[in-house]
Amino acid sequence: MKLLSERESLLLKRMSDGNHQAFDELYHAYHGLLIQYCRPFITLEISEEEIVQEIFVELWEGRSKAVHIRNLKGYLLQTAKNKLLNIHRHVLVVERMKQEFIGKQQRETAEDHLIFKEHYALFQNQLQTIPETKRQIFESRVFESKTNKQIADEVQLSESMVKKHYKYVKSIFENFLKIYR
Repeated sequence: MKLLSERESLLLKRMSDGNHQAFDELYHAYHGLLIQYCRPFITLEISEEEIVQEIFVELWEGRSKAVHIRNLKGYLLQTAKNKLLNIHRHVLVVERMKQEFIGKQQRETAEDHLIFKEHYALFQNQLQTIPETKRQIFESRVFESKTNKQIADEVQLSESMVKKHYKYVKSIFENFLKIYR
């Protein structure tokens, strides 16, 4: 495990004190490495640039704790790995939701088909109770496979707000799936 160089330690200390130049220097030092690390794992859901941006936003927001980092490269790569795993889990949830509500139309028995129709109607009713912007964000991600950036441009919100709204609606439907299984 490579410990911090004196320069990295100094930059983390300065960044933790709110110094933007120190943050910029760390960003430029590790940006390329993180892009290369993320690129093989990227799906249509998000770009490697978006992941790297999120990593550095979190580093800046948690800058008061940055002085406790002992291996910056390892910390950043582990953060990237965790974000990639979260994206993978998200893709699995979306696929499961699509299978639950769209793919089940091909069920073999009339009873199963009726149950599916009832659940899908409940799903549609639940969807209609969601505020318009949140519903549009959810539908764009789930049914149109749009990225946060594309949706943010459409609804004129920041990407972080799009992400927040999507997570909110997704949690509603994850609970909905638990109830109606």
